[in-house]
Amino acid sequence: MLLLAALPGCVERKILIQSDPPGALVRMDGRTLGKTPVEVDFIWYGTHEVIVDLPGHPVIDAYPTISAPIYQWVPLDLFFEALWPGTLVDRHVLDYKLGPPRPPPDQAAVDELMRRAAVFRDRARAGTR
Repeated sequence: MLLLAALPGCVERKILIQSDPPGALVRMDGRTLGKTPVEVDFIWYGTHEVIVDLPGHPVIDAYPTISAPIYQWVPLDLFFEALWPGTLVDRHVLDYKLGPPRPPPDQAAVDELMRRAAVFRDRARAGTR
């Protein structure tokens, strides 16, 4: 029994985030993680905010729910975190397929939008509508 107490258990929690195409910047819960594929450790189960952004593609803003395996349920978690004589790895994979590339903006439309914005800005400064 003393030998078991000397070898504390451990649960490693990991999330692998992948995208197709790869190389997208990933932010999770407000923290920048890097470019896909990226694997990170996590602490808590539940819903996380994941933003996957690759220039030229629509941005994905997802809210996946990471569920705890049975060995992380109370009261079993105490045994596996403190007494289990080995390491358990709880790995989750999040796969995101990015939409088709967006076409470049029409320069004439961009110029017209900028002209209209300048008109509204000038009117706001003058206090008129």
